Amino acid sequence: MENIDIPSLVIDSLDEILSLMEEKDRPQIENLDESTYLLGHRAVVDSLGLVSLIVDIEQKISDDYGISLIIADKRAMSQEKSPFRTVGTLADYVSLLIKEETLQPQAKLAQYSDFSHRARRELRVMSTHNENGLDEGIA
Repeated sequence: MENIDIPSLVIDSLDEILSLMEEKDRPQIENLDESTYLLGHRAVVDSLGLVSLIVDIEQKISDDYGISLIIADKRAMSQEKSPFRTVGTLADYVSLLIKEETLQPQAKLAQYSDFSHRARRELRVMSTHNENGLDEGIA
């Protein structure tokens, strides 16, 4: 997989979100960078803007790189320090999610393999019961 410049992706998405705002509501920002606030009284977006930003980032990563992420999940919301504080903290969190999603195919395969093994074992048990007439009448 190619290297993804997450900070630039977040900044580009934020720039797009801000460009959709009405002129009178748009904050006057000289330049967007990793220190740009997304939460709090210095935030450049409101709550709807933050949600739009998150959805846009998820969509771009899915469309451009084929990686499906859910950024605003229980894990993100339960962090002591929100990953949504700044562009930089959001980029770091998204990078972590991408790393976890792309570097763990073996772990996912093992989960499915374990499930498959248990399911086959249960089917054998059910089949044995059926052959012995123990499960008659079960469709």
